[in-house]
Amino acid sequence: MNGIITNIEMFPNELFIELFAYISPYDLYNTFSNLNFRFNSIIDSLRNLHFILEEDWDNKERTIPFFASHISNLIIKHDEPIDFSCYSNIRSLKLSMPTENQCNAIQPYLLPNLEHLYISNLFFSNNSKQLCRFIFSPLFSRLRTCHIDRMTFNDYHPYSSLSLQQLTVSPCTWKSNMYRQIFKACPNLTYLRIIRLRNISFKLSFNFICSHTSLRHLHIHFYSIGHEWYSHIDWLLSNIPNLENLTLLIDQNETNMEFPFDLFAHLLTHRAPHLINFKLEWCSSNPFLLNFNKSIIFDLEQKWVEWSETQLTNTYDTLMNFIRSFENQKDYIVQLAYPISLPLPCHSQDGLQRYGNKTDSGKILCGIKNLNLLDKCVIYSLGSNNIFDFEQEMSNQTLCEIHTYDCTSSRPLQSINRVWFHPICIGKDAKLQESINPFTENSDHLMNKNELVFNSFRDIVQKNKHTHIHILKMDVEGSEYSVFADLFSQTNQIILPYQISFESHWWNKNIYHAMMHQKIFAQLWKSGYRFLQHEINIYDSSCIEWTLLRVFC
Repeated sequence: MNGIITNIEMFPNELFIELFAYISPYDLYNTFSNLNFRFNSIIDSLRNLHFILEEDWDNKERTIPFFASHISNLIIKHDEPIDFSCYSNIRSLKLSMPTENQCNAIQPYLLPNLEHLYISNLFFSNNSKQLCRFIFSPLFSRLRTCHIDRMTFNDYHPYSSLSLQQLTVSPCTWKSNMYRQIFKACPNLTYLRIIRLRNISFKLSFNFICSHTSLRHLHIHFYSIGHEWYSHIDWLLSNIPNLENLTLLIDQNETNMEFPFDLFAHLLTHRAPHLINFKLEWCSSNPFLLNFNKSIIFDLEQKWVEWSETQLTNTYDTLMNFIRSFENQKDYIVQLAYPISLPLPCHSQDGLQRYGNKTDSGKILCGIKNLNLLDKCVIYSLGSNNIFDFEQEMSNQTLCEIHTYDCTSSRPLQSINRVWFHPICIGKDAKLQESINPFTENSDHLMNKNELVFNSFRDIVQKNKHTHIHILKMDVEGSEYSVFADLFSQTNQIILPYQISFESHWWNKNIYHAMMHQKIFAQLWKSGYRFLQHEINIYDSSCIEWTLLRVFC
């Protein structure tokens, strides 16, 4: 190009630093180290290497000291002794198979910059006694987040940490004074997560006061609850006056009674006036969850939450990869929606299946046979494009009422049993779609017709006198934004569908679609939906099929 020949010497250092972030430390040092002074200087400037010590790390041990001081994020997946004196730059540390030797090797003077600590010792013996004294002390002055699965407090040791802001624990045993110990030890704690409490004594004395004014987020997971659960939660909330976010998960209800939602709502109103978000438990009214393993889902939920807490980083990395791609990669929008390696499993006899004859008009659903156990079920199908193979198969497979809404199509030429066609579109009007749909530029396009009728989701449901919607199927060529905007309005919260299958459209990769995609996925997540699967449309890679279940109500 213009006769200019480029070579590697012309590359700026900043570009090499950016590229080196995608190369493993082993490959980086084995390939570029000692090539020349420039590469040595660039490598020496790196201070944020991420590194994993696998079980076969001994094979590469001689390489580790060479760049150990450049590692800021270290994950150890073996149970061999470790010398942390070589890793003085570590800010994040995770032990996957912690031993007493490894736990005792974590010393403040060896890891002065430690900010994040994760000890995954749920299935290992509790070797954290000494470590806990360091965690809850001024010695780790920069430690902000800590996850330690098994931890037992010493009643006679004075614990104190002013830096700790986020704490996750799974104590082996739980005593009434553990709340006091945590609250007193961590006055600046804003996020507390307590997982799978077993054999808990729910009885707490109201004379036992240990108020914590900094705590804003509480995630508490009980293995089971007994008759004293109400007074326990009442006491707990009374000591967290500024709570804003509450998640309560319960695996087993030993009282053999329906959860008293009205009573609990009164408790929240009285004790948590600043509460913004609340998640309760398993959506037991959802028939598609009939055969689901709660333990598996709750374990997945923990991983999903950890993923969701890194959304800014995920979005940045995804967009950077998209910018660098030399061809139109199809799955970048998916990476912004959910952790694609951790889909919700379909624990159903019939599993995930496509219903409908054609790839584009058929929809993938989970557990359809469960609907045959109900006295009544309702399916809403939005968008038909004069193709009704989905409705036909739903009519064949279930005894549900099926309502098809499409203001741009005609009713089926032949009637289908239990299918009602409505020449109406659901949601807000189509003005936004007219601006972002590449196919509405033609003045003859149906979306440009003034006579189109739009009704709100709430009005439609009330008119049909439906109290539950079991499946919402949607393929409305960009109008999904309008539908979701209407569906998730506050007045509609009581009628959210149990299962949703819809196609999203990211035409032209423009800012409109990017913003609406992110908002839709965030609202779906907040409303308790989790992703079963996604499928990229074989005819148009900017269109993606999604299937979700409402797991949490």
